[in-house]
Amino acid sequence: MRAGVSNFVALARSGAYLAGDRRVSPGERTRWRFTFHDLVAGAEHALLADDFAAGATAMEQLIELACELRGYDYFRSEDPVAAALAGPELGFFAAQLAYQRGDVGLAHSLVTEALGKLPGHPKFLDFAVSIGAPLPARARQIIEQRQRAHR
Repeated sequence: MRAGVSNFVALARSGAYLAGDRRVSPGERTRWRFTFHDLVAGAEHALLADDFAAGATAMEQLIELACELRGYDYFRSEDPVAAALAGPELGFFAAQLAYQRGDVGLAHSLVTEALGKLPGHPKFLDFAVSIGAPLPARARQIIEQRQRAHR
């Protein structure tokens, strides 16, 4: 997965998705959003599985590329890929990364915000509880319901 992300990012930065570069087929040039989406999904899967380091590295590369799209044209498109990288899942990833880097306060606020949008998400809840983050009221209710159901 990491190699696939690195290759995609390198090709994008080199202009291969814009010009007639033989490393990227004409069909792939028009399907870059699908490739990007698949790479993000793979990185998210790695983050939620046991391969957090690989997932974090891949996601960082994809986020950096998405941020660069504000100033550079790497693809033929009017709409950058930010919508593949938004919402509570991005906040959850950022929370995990902040925690890994030792910024517990930021991790708490990011995972709490993600739980505000998806209060029943089991991975969000597990992570928030494991790092002692404050839980939104609805998330606390869901945890209590689950605990009662498992008694």
